[in-house]
Parts: sequence; structure tokens; C-alpha cells
Amino acid sequence: MPATETSTHRYPQRLAVRVPMGLPQAVEAAARLQFTSPSEWARRALLDALQVNGVRLGADGRVESCISGPTGKSIRSTPASVEARP
Repeated sequence: MPATETSTHRYPQRLAVRVPMGLPQAVEAAARLQFTSPSEWARRALLDALQVNGVRLGADGRVESCISGPTGKSIRSTPASVEARP
């Protein structure tokens, strides 16, 4: 199976974000240092940052951690709210 089909099957959702100038080039540079693609580097960096902030994404796409939100209410496991794109 070509890499694009594997990636689409394994990671079916996309996340679009606005970033400051230069960030795409910085991500490319960091990815090269880790011998990986910019997409994989960004995916790992986001998952690591979520975990540092007390949020863990399970293999089924659900938030597994229970943390207190800004209102003090507990955030329980909920489906991922990232909008799927074709």
C-alpha cells in the first residue's frame, strides 16, 4: 500500500491551525533532526504537549485523562472533537 493510503487509513482526521511565520520551516528542520516527516514530528509534539498538560488521547480517539477545566468542573472521557476532513 502506498504511504499516502497508509497515513490516511491510520490517521483519518486533519487539524488545521494558523501559525506564525517561520513555524513550518522550524517544524521541517526539527523533523529532519529526528529523521522523520514534518507531519509525524508535529503529531508527536502535539501528543507530548497534551500529556504534559494532563490530557491523554487513547488509541480509540477518546480523551482518557480526567482533569479539572478552568471552571473547576471535571473533564471526563469524551470523543475527540477534531473535525474530520476528506
